[in-house]
Amino acid sequence: MRNWISALLYLCIAVCSTVHADALQDHLQRADESYRDGETADTIAAREQAFNRALTLYSRLEDEPGNGKLFYNIGNTYYQLGEYGWAILYYLKGLQLLPRDDLLRFHLSLAQAEQGLPVEAINPVTDKLLFWHRLLAQHEKIYLALSLLALAVLLTSLWIWIPIDSLKVASTLVSIATGAVVLSVVYSQYFAPVQAVVVQSFGLYHGPSEEAALVEDVPFIPGTAVNVIEATEDGSWLKIYSPQGKTGYLPADVTRII
Repeated sequence: MRNWISALLYLCIAVCSTVHADALQDHLQRADESYRDGETADTIAAREQAFNRALTLYSRLEDEPGNGKLFYNIGNTYYQLGEYGWAILYYLKGLQLLPRDDLLRFHLSLAQAEQGLPVEAINPVTDKLLFWHRLLAQHEKIYLALSLLALAVLLTSLWIWIPIDSLKVASTLVSIATGAVVLSVVYSQYFAPVQAVVVQSFGLYHGPSEEAALVEDVPFIPGTAVNVIEATEDGSWLKIYSPQGKTGYLPADVTRII
């Protein structure tokens, strides 16, 4: 009896998962169709209506985990609507999951150029050699660390049973590589600065109040990425570090965490 109940439970889970996946696919297809309608619209009003409809449909799927392509689509939709600050936010969200996606990075650079923001130069050679960790998403680094750890254990075990120099060297090299990846995972998870994007033009203040003095007279351009140092106790203001090396406060509602 218990086996029958377990089998029925597994069957229900499988059916529900299939129905959920089909519903998501249908929802995404309708969003894509609305986006294409916007691209082919004959009037500005029809264009904006179609892109806003696509944005609404895409945004309903935002809580689905691990979908960098969805963030890319949302970024493209904001770009088409002329909301370049929001487009930059979602392109950066997408790059966290798809860090090697050249098309995504290209569209990010277009949005940054529209806002007059500096575009990060990418050197494929030095990035692969010195900054390889930037080219891997966090989940990819975790999988890589686990794979290297398993390989290191295997090679070490073989070397214990067959003590030859080549196995010792291979085991040492793989162990070093494992340590490097693990350090990258730990740094990204616990020590890397939290980044946010300014989505509304706003000034940087010396204190968590609009009555405080401005750090600079020129407000942030929407789409500017900043490092978050801390939040005030009520969470309404963020202490940030700007790209210009300035420290100050911004209201939390004019920023979005990447």
